Amino acid sequence: MQSGVRTSCTSQHSSTIRALQQCPTVQPFQSRWRPQQLRRHRRIQAHSSTERSGKFGWQFEQEQVAARAVEKYVQNGTTVGLGSGRLVALIAERLSSIEHRNRKIVVVPGCDVASQEAAYHELDLRSLDKVQKVDVTFHDVDQLDDQKFAAVHGVESEPAQPQLLQIQRLAAKSTQFVALVDGPDKVVPRLEGNLPVLVQGDMWEDAAEELDDIFVGDAEVWRRSNQFTKTPRAEDPYEDSDGNNILDIKFRVPMVDPQVNETMKLDMKECPYEDLLSAVEGVDGVVAHGLLLDVSAAIVVSDDGPVEYEPEPEDDVDVDTEDQL
Repeated sequence: MQSGVRTSCTSQHSSTIRALQQCPTVQPFQSRWRPQQLRRHRRIQAHSSTERSGKFGWQFEQEQVAARAVEKYVQNGTTVGLGSGRLVALIAERLSSIEHRNRKIVVVPGCDVASQEAAYHELDLRSLDKVQKVDVTFHDVDQLDDQKFAAVHGVESEPAQPQLLQIQRLAAKSTQFVALVDGPDKVVPRLEGNLPVLVQGDMWEDAAEELDDIFVGDAEVWRRSNQFTKTPRAEDPYEDSDGNNILDIKFRVPMVDPQVNETMKLDMKECPYEDLLSAVEGVDGVVAHGLLLDVSAAIVVSDDGPVEYEPEPEDDVDVDTEDQL
């Protein structure tokens, strides 16, 4: 976290201080823009420094997010969906503790990693097909739009390639979907960078060409490599167990700066995410994608303790219709 500049520095450092003071101060816990009455976020009180003894700082903060997630969303008889990620692994560990052993909690894994974590902690496992609904699902995401409560996941290839279809099916069957975010810098007013899309392996080239046409001027389309090399066609492509490939829609402007991410756009405009998804899902061969809509809530790791983001209740929105006429 960027700290403020100390004004008591000696004169020999004054030129450096003036240069630093001209830099904008980063405010990681606030959105860069926030429409009136659209969303709210609530910060949980940070724990005292004495509780941190023996803990590495960020590890402690991650554990507090896992603790808060279980405390708030898991009760007796809850059916819990587990996605992937470091924070999900900590939740699985917490569910295995003595205090939760007698709660009759059922765990539904959304990927192979979650299955392994749940089995290691001897949790009561069920497959998604064996449950009617999932009460709450936890999943680490790569970015969270705190205005529209949308998230993107599956951007990273390491430590394991994402299982986009399984997470998408789990989310569709979940009453609540709680996004876990490993840092305030991943909370943004508009999703940006990469959008992974799972496509049938024998149709990847046609799908890539069509997606490239749809997002011309907005993004490039690359096939994801199995060896983590970065080339557009990936001659050593990643394939899942069904032979599907992943195409990454990379929102950036190569002619300006290929290293700088751009926000997700369609026809060079920041359209509703639903419109963007409609365009992607209309392409033949598309199986799944990494864009999650209708996120119920989010818990973010921060130096000050867990920060919660929740949709603004409609009853709290006070709109005087006569004043708008």
